[in-house]
Amino acid sequence: MLKRIEPQESVRIRHSKTNKYHKNNHYEQVHFERHQYDYHLSYSKHDDFDERVLSPNKIEAPTFDGHHDPWIFDIWIRDMDRFFEWHNLSDNRKDRFVKMKLIDEAKIYWRDIEYYLEMRGKPPITNWIKMKQKLQEKYIPQSYRNKLLDQWNNLRQENKSINEYITQFNDYMIGCVIRENEAMTLRRFYKGLNDDLRREVLFQGV
Repeated sequence: MLKRIEPQESVRIRHSKTNKYHKNNHYEQVHFERHQYDYHLSYSKHDDFDERVLSPNKIEAPTFDGHHDPWIFDIWIRDMDRFFEWHNLSDNRKDRFVKMKLIDEAKIYWRDIEYYLEMRGKPPITNWIKMKQKLQEKYIPQSYRNKLLDQWNNLRQENKSINEYITQFNDYMIGCVIRENEAMTLRRFYKGLNDDLRREVLFQGV
């Protein structure tokens, strides 16, 4: 049987429901505002807007296992330099960080280097530039540099697109690690272009 509700009781129930609604709304509003405050407060700890936007895309530091392909080692060195540039790591921390990224044969080799220096009473290597040079002595023989330079000198566009040619040209330029003036580098680039592009470059006066 349905219970009859008196007018006064009906008003009281509606009033109670309204209060409950307002209380719930108030709680949700306060909760939302607090969440928004916490959200913005958490981001205030970052340096700037760019850091917040780009943080999901931060560069990961690669490992190196002592692979005896100089090209792979070269890529690893460049990736580490990019990593340090991105994170702006201080010089006195770079070498310690790199040691954590050496694995397998490379890790054993570097431990041998440290042991060798310690046994002869020499100071340890605590600088990334010197550490990089020491690793290059092991993993990049001079014959590799000479071979790479020959390949760069003989690079031709042929059936490559201009973008593919530029990418390969830049890879050789970085890998050869030689110092030359810009005019010499441009002559290398110009020499490798197909005849039609070479004529166009000449026509444009580049």
